[in-house]
Amino acid sequence: MKKRLAAFAAMLALCACAAAEPDQGIRFSEGFLSYQGSVTVYWEDDADAGPYTLTYQCAEDTLDPQAVFIEEEIPGVSCTLEYLAPGCSYTLWVENGRGDCAETLISLPEPQPFADGKLTAKSIGLRALPGCAPADWQSEKEVSRDVRLDSGEMGETIADTAYGVHIGISYPELAHDRTLKTMLVFRAPGGYTRVYDLGRVAFSRHKVSSTYLYWPLVGSEFFDDLYRLLGAIPSGRYTVTCYLDGMTAAETGFNVY
Repeated sequence: MKKRLAAFAAMLALCACAAAEPDQGIRFSEGFLSYQGSVTVYWEDDADAGPYTLTYQCAEDTLDPQAVFIEEEIPGVSCTLEYLAPGCSYTLWVENGRGDCAETLISLPEPQPFADGKLTAKSIGLRALPGCAPADWQSEKEVSRDVRLDSGEMGETIADTAYGVHIGISYPELAHDRTLKTMLVFRAPGGYTRVYDLGRVAFSRHKVSSTYLYWPLVGSEFFDDLYRLLGAIPSGRYTVTCYLDGMTAAETGFNVY
């Protein structure tokens, strides 16, 4: 999973890049490669002064303008990013070992509906059932399910309670096994977005009418960040979208009252 660095360290990186004199020695190449939910960006450096640091943030997430992410010690002139939300725009900064910087904006294409034989977007079900647990929970026995999320109560207890949703993906009987890059994108009222990469998940063939995949209490960091930004958890309709190999598989939602 991607790690969010401390806001202070992230802002230092951005300030250092912004303060550097414009330099034509390092520049982003035109275009990028998007494949099965992964995005590879490229740059050129006349000074060949690696290793490189790549900083990026969602350009559309106006709620959290300091939510920047950093990839460090990149040996070559490309980097593959696994945690970008399909259909969104991202600002990227690259810095070489001597402090030269370049900046670019990329807009990811709108994803196509998922389709792979009988496994299609129309045949996939997604469920997001709200729940909570002690902040340091270790066992599913400690987790409550089908919880009514109240914004005021969440704000009062979020310091010692993990809030999230239980994710379930249902799919039909398959003719063969396949492994798919599985990503969830959480969106709050007002636009705040957080990406969860579940890795490459096995969708297995079974001699039954349907199969169900399950992840307990996903999204606690999402709610923690919302509270950190706003001092409250907004009420309203939240959405969770599932992408398989970068294609839209299913979308669902839940309410915070």
